[in-house]
Amino acid sequence: MEVCNPEILAPAGSPEALRAAVRCGANAVYLGLDGFNARQNAINFDKNTLSETVSYCHEREVSVYLTLNTLIRDSEMDSAVETLYDGIDSGIDAVILQDIGLLHEIRRRNISIPLHASTQMSVFNEYGVRLAQELGFKRVVLARELSLRELEKIAAAASCELEVFVHGALCVSLSGQCFISSFLGGRSGNRGLCAQPCRLPFSAQNGTGHDLSLKDLMAIESINRLSEIGIKSFKIEGRMKRPEYVAAAVTAYRQAIDGQSDEKILNALKSVFSRSGFTNGYLTDKTGREMFGTRQKEDVLAANEVLSSLEKLYENENPLLDVKADFSADLSKPSSFTLARNDISVTVIGEVPEIAKNEGLTEEAVLEQLSKTGGTQFNMKDINIDLEKGLFLPKSELNRLRRNAVEELSEKIANSFSKKEVHRHLSRTNERKSCQGEDADAERYCALFRNPESIPQNANALTGVFISAFTDLKNIQKVKNINKNTDCYVPRGAFNADKIAEKLDEIKEIGIETVLCPDIGALMLAKEKGFNTIADFGMNIFNSSAAKLALKLGAEKYIASAELKISDINRLSGNPCAVLYSKFPLMLTRNCPAANGGQCKDCKGQGILSDRKEIDFPVTCENGVSMLHNSVPLYMAERQREFRHKEFFLYFYNESQEEIAEIIEKTVKKQELGKEYTRGLYYKGTVVPKNGNTD
Repeated sequence: MEVCNPEILAPAGSPEALRAAVRCGANAVYLGLDGFNARQNAINFDKNTLSETVSYCHEREVSVYLTLNTLIRDSEMDSAVETLYDGIDSGIDAVILQDIGLLHEIRRRNISIPLHASTQMSVFNEYGVRLAQELGFKRVVLARELSLRELEKIAAAASCELEVFVHGALCVSLSGQCFISSFLGGRSGNRGLCAQPCRLPFSAQNGTGHDLSLKDLMAIESINRLSEIGIKSFKIEGRMKRPEYVAAAVTAYRQAIDGQSDEKILNALKSVFSRSGFTNGYLTDKTGREMFGTRQKEDVLAANEVLSSLEKLYENENPLLDVKADFSADLSKPSSFTLARNDISVTVIGEVPEIAKNEGLTEEAVLEQLSKTGGTQFNMKDINIDLEKGLFLPKSELNRLRRNAVEELSEKIANSFSKKEVHRHLSRTNERKSCQGEDADAERYCALFRNPESIPQNANALTGVFISAFTDLKNIQKVKNINKNTDCYVPRGAFNADKIAEKLDEIKEIGIETVLCPDIGALMLAKEKGFNTIADFGMNIFNSSAAKLALKLGAEKYIASAELKISDINRLSGNPCAVLYSKFPLMLTRNCPAANGGQCKDCKGQGILSDRKEIDFPVTCENGVSMLHNSVPLYMAERQREFRHKEFFLYFYNESQEEIAEIIEKTVKKQELGKEYTRGLYYKGTVVPKNGNTD
């Protein structure tokens, strides 16, 4: 296997952090403008100065990736596209996307720019990568929960570039599948405003006391293996962190890639920011209690001790680009100075030398003046001097030749760098048109049952019954014999693509026709197997453009994002369904927080986490992943007439058969639940980010 020459991709949450990244050896940076990026509270960048920022990076052979990695409402789509145009006009090298609706608009408008699929798209197997490739993504940022073994399998099947996080904060939930901040406080992580409630006390019995807070990732020990696997880009998290952190992280990983090890830098990296140390548990397949940690007082104090030393890493320009030079001077023609970086060169013509009245110009004197590239990005590696004896040129002329050559080479490198990848088609015409579906005549109800044995008799009132594709075939057939409208769902977070494929083949044989798909990988696989497909809420269908693309990919219908207001859902095109009932999964995690309090056999997939107010949040487990559910169910049955579309989904995870029968009856009759519940975000919505539209 060919070893990949990896890229160090650094966070740039501010201009100073960007300089720290570039000067310490990053190959690329990722940054956001004022709106539509997943770190709305970072300083971010101004579109009016972005061109200068991109030029600064390109002059140093550093790529710039623009983050447009949030979900976008219909009323915001044109503004999001304009933000992308601003980035393209400024010369960015790629854009990082989460929302497939924005992808649809990019394709529809023939905008040509390299696309990177954000980790927020929840891609964690080879089928997700394959669909991303088909959609036109040049690179996929894989989920952070993958092991080295799983990454190797994905890389072997991929033809696009792969990017993995190697350092920084770890969310306990899969990226793109976390709703805890929005449901508890209205600030959506999918909209760039996560309030990080997971860092607050959430306790399993006998747990750590902070059983949703993971330590930060450090993968330095795994970078050689990641290179061997073929990972193209090593990503450092941290657009909300200070530039000293960026400097330490980039320096540490640059040294590690170059085969160096500096204990001082590693210690400084731990001191500048950590949560009780670091973890690489996902990569090494060693999950569990040891991965959890919080930011302690000692961690904060340790940072104060290293900030000044880390600031020195980037306070001045570091000469990271080796250059070669040729200087010639003779009496018959003007002097010349050629400066070259790889296959790019510039030649500056100087004055015609005079005959020296005293001692002539020496090679040593020429070398001394022309080698003074300190304070620039260039390291003078070699100078070839062709000098006729007995000539005179003033030092000021030699300095002018050097300065002009450095400026011209910087500009030429920047121009050449930006033209390698990006082709711009900047038509701002062909405006997006709203397309709404037709009203349905009667309500239709589908329900997901995690436990087939909990399906009550009145489930026959449902137009669709979905049970796990991983259920024993005899049990699937048994349910199907009782409920003729039985189909299957792919469990959320099904990392093992081979197992999914095997199970889909089996259920196909017994007559299952439709599969509920929680992510793009499952959608790709079910489509290939010939199933009818429904896009589940985990696909984050947030706008009409996303709906159109999901339908184009083969989904016959889709479940609208539960982070949308009713008014937003009613504007969606296609055939949206809404969630009427669910103990809504606030998190999807591969490291079960409830297991911190004991062994899985003790809780039997029915754990509890309690917050600092002693409110209990259920935890259920299925197929190797866990879901943290809201403390009270989402319920909208008696309000269902407010939805323009009339197809609804109910999700049952740990309810008894009696409870489920009661909920189905009240749903069909449009009655009040009769116990504590929440309306979710259907009325209040989420906090609107910068540049968001309040319509």
